[in-house]
Amino acid sequence: MQLRSLCAATVAAALTMAALPAGAQSMLRVQFDRGVVSVEAHGAPLAAVLEEWARVGGVTIANAEQLPAGRTVTLNLVDVPEDQLLDALLGGVSGSGYLVTRRPAGTNHASAYERMWLVPRVASETTSSAVGEAKDVMPAARGQR
Repeated sequence: MQLRSLCAATVAAALTMAALPAGAQSMLRVQFDRGVVSVEAHGAPLAAVLEEWARVGGVTIANAEQLPAGRTVTLNLVDVPEDQLLDALLGGVSGSGYLVTRRPAGTNHASAYERMWLVPRVASETTSSAVGEAKDVMPAARGQR
């Protein structure tokens, strides 16, 4: 569990919202090996990291267009379990998450996942509004017993 927290903290610290300076080149490498993944990225867009993950790992990724534009990633992690790296990459994106389906046992693909659905967080104004409406209704409902 401590390794998972350390990995998440390392990746979260490496994520940046800054755009690359003019003329700078991004670098990206994704490699799978026996159930773990290595990612080396320097100023690479988060969407590009996931596209490369899909290409190299043979994963179908849905809703990648829902990711915030301009998010870049700089990290160098070696032999990290897929779920831990995905938690760290996607957990820091405004509360976004993901759902996956694992491949059937015995299939020969780089990634353990067959499909991944990115789940964007609901806009905060909608959530705040709904919570406010629920608070307004609760006192009236209590008095109607």
